[in-house]
Parts: sequence; C-alpha cells; structure tokens
Amino acid sequence: LIKKEDGRQKFNCITTKMSDDESSKGCRLLFRSKEKVEVFDIVNKEDGSENSNAGKGVCLAKGLSSIHAVHPDGEFALIHMNGLGVIRRDLNGATQDSEDKTLFFEGSAGVQLMDFSPNGGYVVTYERWSAEDNKNVKVWDSGTGKLLCGFPLRNLKMASWPAVQFTYDDAFLFHLANSEVHIYPAVEARKENPRYSAKIKGPLASFSLPETSTPTSAPAGAYNVAVFNPESKGKPARVSMLRYPDKLDSSSALVGKSFYRAEDCSLRWAPKGDALLAVTSTSVDTSGESYYGSAALYLLAINHLQSQAIAEPVPLPNNNNTVHDAQWSPNPNKPPCFITISGKMPAISALHNGQTAQPLFLFGNAHRNTVSFAPHARFINLAGFGNLAGDMAFWDQNKKKIIPRFMPGSAQAIAESVNAACTTMSGWSPDSRSFFVATTSPRMNVDNGARLFTYAGNEITNSQPWNNENYHPDKLRAVQFIPAKFGTYPDRPQSPPPKGPIESSAAEEKPAAVSSKPAPKGRYVPPAARRAGTSNSLADRLRAEREAKSASSVGKVTAKPSVVGMSNAAKTRTPIGMAPPAAKDPNAKSKNALRKEKQRAAKAAAEAAAAEEERQKQAAAAAAPVDPEKRAKKIKKMLKQIQELKQKDPNTLNDDQKKKIESEQSLNDELSKLGL
Repeated sequence: LIKKEDGRQKFNCITTKMSDDESSKGCRLLFRSKEKVEVFDIVNKEDGSENSNAGKGVCLAKGLSSIHAVHPDGEFALIHMNGLGVIRRDLNGATQDSEDKTLFFEGSAGVQLMDFSPNGGYVVTYERWSAEDNKNVKVWDSGTGKLLCGFPLRNLKMASWPAVQFTYDDAFLFHLANSEVHIYPAVEARKENPRYSAKIKGPLASFSLPETSTPTSAPAGAYNVAVFNPESKGKPARVSMLRYPDKLDSSSALVGKSFYRAEDCSLRWAPKGDALLAVTSTSVDTSGESYYGSAALYLLAINHLQSQAIAEPVPLPNNNNTVHDAQWSPNPNKPPCFITISGKMPAISALHNGQTAQPLFLFGNAHRNTVSFAPHARFINLAGFGNLAGDMAFWDQNKKKIIPRFMPGSAQAIAESVNAACTTMSGWSPDSRSFFVATTSPRMNVDNGARLFTYAGNEITNSQPWNNENYHPDKLRAVQFIPAKFGTYPDRPQSPPPKGPIESSAAEEKPAAVSSKPAPKGRYVPPAARRAGTSNSLADRLRAEREAKSASSVGKVTAKPSVVGMSNAAKTRTPIGMAPPAAKDPNAKSKNALRKEKQRAAKAAAEAAAAEEERQKQAAAAAAPVDPEKRAKKIKKMLKQIQELKQKDPNTLNDDQKKKIESEQSLNDELSKLGL
C-alpha cells in the first residue's frame, strides 16, 4: 500500500515506497496473438475495482505473425508477419496503434527463427535451406536492417541453435559449421564473403558463449567459449571450456570433463562468465528407474586471477540420477549459486554453492520441475509446469523462507498453494515484483490467456489491463515481459506485512453463543474434526502427510543423511525387545557390488559349461567312424584348392592360405593311406 503526499492511495504491484522517477518506470507485457501484437502497461488498483483500460493496449501490428524478438534493452521489437517479412516497432514511448507494415529486413518472408546478439547490435535469422538461396542463416544490422552476411545450414538442430553466436560485446562472431567452430571478427561479418581468423577443431555438436565477462573469468581482450564433443567410436563425450585467442585446443583447455552416457548436453553459463553447468542427458535409462531417460549435472569453473579450475559432478541430494532443471542465480553482484530440481516425484529442490557445487539449502520435496529466478535473484519461483499440475511456490533467497501471502485487506495468512494449471510460458518482470503465466497455442488450444501474480504469489485479477476472453479459445501465441537494462530497477525487499485487519464486520466479531439465529443443520461432523480448519477426509489426511514429509526436508544442509530430514538417532532406533542391529562392517560390499559379483560368477559358469559342451561334441565327432570315400573326396578338393593358390602371387596370400599350402604333404600322405 502506497499513500501519496496528497492522501491518495495506489496499489502498484510494488508495495514499498519509491521515488517519483522509479515509480514512473512501469513494466510492460507483450502479447502476440493470431490477430495482432499488443503491449500492455502493468497498472494495478488497490481497491480491486475494474480497470477502465482493460483490453486497451497499444497495438504494434495487426494480422497473423509467426515469431518476434525484443531488443535486450527493450528499445524495439522485431515482428515477422506471415507472407510479408520482418517489421520493426519502437517500444519506447509507443502510445498509439500502428498501421505501418514497412519491411525492416528486405526479403525476409521465409524467416522461421530470430535472435538478437547479447549487445543488441546484430540479429541472426534462420530460413529453410534451398538450392537457390543456400545461405539460409543470415546476419543483419539491427540498427539499419541491412543484410551483412550469410552461412549455409542444411539440417537444423534446436539444441545447437543459434548456430551463429556473438561475444558479449558483439566484437566477434562464432559459427558452427561442419562440426567445427569458425571465429570471425565483427568487421568481417559486414562483408559479403567473410573469412574466419581462427577455428576450434571438432567433432563438435554444440557450443556456447557467456553473455558477460569479469576479471575473474578472462583477461582483457579474451573470450571464453564452451564446446561439447559427443561420444564417438568408444571415446567418451567431453565438455571443455576454451579461451579465444590463446587456448582453442582441447589439450590446452582451461578446464574440461569427460563422461559416458551423454547423447545431448545443455551448457548454461554463470552470470560472471567464469563457470558453467553442463546438463547431460540420454534417451534411455540403463538402470530402469526412469521412463524418460537419465540425466547428469557437472560444474566447470575457473578463476583467472587465482589460476584455479574445477570440473566435478554436482552432488545431488539423495544421490539422485534425474535432473529436471538447473538454473544459475542471475545477479553477478551476489555470490554465485544455482538451484537444482532432481529425483523422482515429488522431486527435491536444493541451493548449491556456485564455486564448490556443494548443497547449501534444501527447499523440500514437491512436484516441481522448473526454476525461475527474478532478475535481482532475491525472489525465486519453483513450479511444476508441463506434465505436472502447475503448483508454484515463491521463495525469498535472502531469508531462505517461503514468502507469506495475506488475505486482501487483512493480516490473515493464506496457507493454500498457488496453482497455474496448463502453463506453457512464464517469466518475471524486470523489476522482480511480478510473475506471469500464460496458456498459449499450439501447445494448448483451449482457454488461452495470461495471469499475473505478485512476487508473493497473490494473483492480480480485477486490475489486469488485458481481457483473456479476447484470446479464447486458441488465439494467443506468445507472452513476454519487455526487458530492461540491469540496474534500471532497484533491488527491493519484501513489503512489510499488514499489521492487522483493515475491515471487520460485526457478524464476524459476534460470538456464536449469543447469535440470535440457530445454527443451520448440516452433515454430521465427528468430534475429532470439529476444530476450525480440520477435516477427517482421506484426501486431507494424505495432503497433511505429504506436507509434513516436505517440511522435514527443508533447511540448511549440515551433513549427508541417507534420508533427507532423518536424524541419526532415528536411523538406529529399534522396537522394544528387538536386538540392536549389528555394527556395519566398513569393508563390507554394497548391494550393488554383490549383485555385480554374482552376475560375473554366473556368466563365468555359463561360459565354462558352454566350453565343456563344445569339447564333448568335438571328442564325439573324433571318435565316430569316418567314411573313407567321403574323406578322400574332401582331401582331393583341398588339394585342388592348394594348386590354385600356388598359381597366385605369394605376396597376395594371407596367413590362412599359406598354412593351407604347407599342409599339402600331410594331405597326400593321408590320401595314400586310404588307398583310394
């Protein structure tokens, strides 16, 4: 709640006092539907009344569009209109609908993918390859719309897109071509036929560049790059962190890690550019524990100033072998850390140290598979989207607690979890105070629309400036917050909770014993369930049990318990009258080792039995009587083959053929003994 000096109050989705300059910086949402592209200002009213501007956003373009891209600083947007091409729309100060459809990229009607460079100076687009225009990956100047150069790409793999990437300062261009990475200075990219100045030899499946750089990551004028070599001819896969221009060979890599069972690899950089997470995955889980395959997580980190480097697997809670998500904290001004969600459902979420990979804090077990950090990294959203029910939890990373939610106009806390079912897109606002979820087509062709939540999880309903009914049933294609430069908005803590109820009715304060009206009759409630807020139903009991288990696995990580939340005393506790378990032998083999040993013994026994059976067959064949005529016929055939071999060049004969010629005398002797 904000009370201005003139006495007016305003609920701005940002509930702490700000300066006039800060309060004027509103966040904006871009909606792209089948009919038009719109931008809405996020304005929320305290009293919950309807917004008079609902559904009156600024229209950037009318008609069917396929893709869009927004400048990293939120200055303008590029929109691809079907059958026309890419047009440009300025976002700063856009207050009126636009009917202009002037092309910004000439000849861009076939564009299917579009991405900005980290600094926003270039745009990379992809079109379907054709013999007439084989340079289907094109680089454009984002300021003038001029086509600079192009590269051929026959087979597109989304895991390796964009195939052309720029360094964080747009000084160099890296291009993946023929399993190699070619490096071009930016001035070469402005030529029709650019020439690369260096290359990283393959075979490479993908590469990734950090979007920032710090003194700890690389010296001035140098650029880190991560590459992934897939498994090949029995050799393990490998992720290497290289540096341009002096360390581009795997033998001189800054740090690297080799591993098996890695069909695909996702490379995710830390905000400082000095560490990355490598998430490897396979389509088949050999252990049989997961239908969706297996995944592993590795941390590669360097410190250029201290000449330190580590490459270790990330220790996941409970030794899980399934990684649902892993994301870095995006704020480079805070100590590096990342969050993982791993294990079987309900999965466990953990906060890890970004330099050692050790777990620091457990968020508990829940049905979650998506981590979303707010831009300032103070607030975190842990959600279960996709094939899960859509439950969400909002955490304060600084306090390591769930952000409390309160009833409107009172200090009464809300215990229910936040749910956003059928979510296909989501994201934080650049001021870290709002979070949106959207249902879009073609992923979901019913109930398209968007919902807006505060950083605490309270849904903003009456004051949203758009009307979801305009997008029913399947008209909404994409929703996105307009980005802003980091530092545009301050990092603000939670708003203070309400001190007490603002409004209370007499009926609520009146005791039930003095009520003039008799209590209405209803279904019978057992005495054990008559307390307020309790229930004896099976669903409520199961929910309470699940929440209790989840609560037991929340807190700081101080040791490595075999079960999260289980104390050492509970591990050795036995029923009364039962003998205590024998002390565990430290040299005893694990169940897995004993199982493998048993399998090896069984395999050896089977091989020995097969060898004995073969020996007995050979002995029986030797003891059986031989027909002299058949034997003589076979010997004559072999002698004929020997004569044919003698007529060939001796240098062309192999060892078996030479041995056959040497056996000629013994065959003649055997034939003479047969007397045929």
